[in-house]
Amino acid sequence: MKIVFFGNPKFASDSLDYLIDNGVDIDLVITNKDKRSGRGLNLRQSEVKKIALKHKCNIYETNNLDIDLEEKISSIKPDLGIIVAYKFLPKRIFSIPKFGCINLHASLLPKHTGASPIQYTLLNNDKIAGLTTFVINSKIDHGDIICTKELPIDNKILFTELYSKLSTLAGPLLIKTINAIKKGYKLKKQNPNIRTFAPKITKKQLRINWKNESEYIHNQIRAMNYIGAYAYINNKRIKFYETSSTDKTDSSSLEPGRFSVNKNEVSIETGSGLLIAKKIQLEGKKITSAANFKNNPISKNNNFM
Repeated sequence: MKIVFFGNPKFASDSLDYLIDNGVDIDLVITNKDKRSGRGLNLRQSEVKKIALKHKCNIYETNNLDIDLEEKISSIKPDLGIIVAYKFLPKRIFSIPKFGCINLHASLLPKHTGASPIQYTLLNNDKIAGLTTFVINSKIDHGDIICTKELPIDNKILFTELYSKLSTLAGPLLIKTINAIKKGYKLKKQNPNIRTFAPKITKKQLRINWKNESEYIHNQIRAMNYIGAYAYINNKRIKFYETSSTDKTDSSSLEPGRFSVNKNEVSIETGSGLLIAKKIQLEGKKITSAANFKNNPISKNNNFM
């Protein structure tokens, strides 16, 4: 079976690496061109390109879904396309392979359709995360389902941890999906009545509102811990990376944003309940234990904004 693989970030590169290490031949890898980033604006390769080079794959780099890409894919007469964390493909491209293209999505579809499924899994405090492989069609994340993999989670798991766990499960699920396609498989229609959406995370969603319940803020922080949900103190930004929350309490005694510094943590009052900060980052500083916050003069101001 001739396979074309599409992807860019580490989530995709982990899948590509697993597939090749487990005997799946990848005939063509499609990934973005190198781009300049960082302080030095140095050219950086996509994570998928790095793995493709490691395995000496045939690589085609492009930022466009143009006729050149169509011709490149058509030239190898592929049987299957595999998409992991890549842009949405138009029909003129996803219909080229004999068996079409499949996509690996980081949720249990039809839940969390869209660009940010892992974040919304945590924002919604889901008890089960997972992966879905499905056949690409002309509507984003709406295709018929081939395989799924469930992953029970608790309310402590952070985005970075869940990303890693799902990434580890992705390769085996793709192999299961490829084998199902080879043997003949039954597709499952997605239920439109239970569909939820996970659009791209906005800057506004990173800002903490202390009037919300502590559990809501805790879920917000763990969903955004790859970048840091934030508040302000003395006009300086402070980011939160790891927290826990208490049970709801009488909100009449609470002042949202007011905090106290204990031995190893910072306790923050919210609209309902207390939020316990464990890892924070002051503006211009490194991520550190909240226990170190008590040594900073800024902690004398006992309110986060």
